[in-house]
Amino acid sequence: MGGLAWAFRDHWLLFFVILCFIGFYTVSYAKARAEANGVKCDVGTFQRPERIFSLGLSAIFSPIVSYYLDIPSPILIYMVIVVLGVGTMATSAYRVVYTFKKL
Repeated sequence: MGGLAWAFRDHWLLFFVILCFIGFYTVSYAKARAEANGVKCDVGTFQRPERIFSLGLSAIFSPIVSYYLDIPSPILIYMVIVVLGVGTMATSAYRVVYTFKKL
């Protein structure tokens, strides 16, 4: 995420990269704190495998999609970063609410 933040440092997408960065850590932290309190917390859509898989596939296929759509920007990676930024923050909030309900 640091490399993406550096790559998009002068771009509107930097906000979503930072949101991803925060969301990646808060999802893991919410799970760790819940399990420290005795609550098994495997809820939410954007867990680690989904995040790595979607970011990796978008990095691999973004040049191909941009080439065939004849657009200069890597639109696929833009979309994935926006979805991951919003989705990880929603997942971390959901985990916090879930943990409070279980406690």
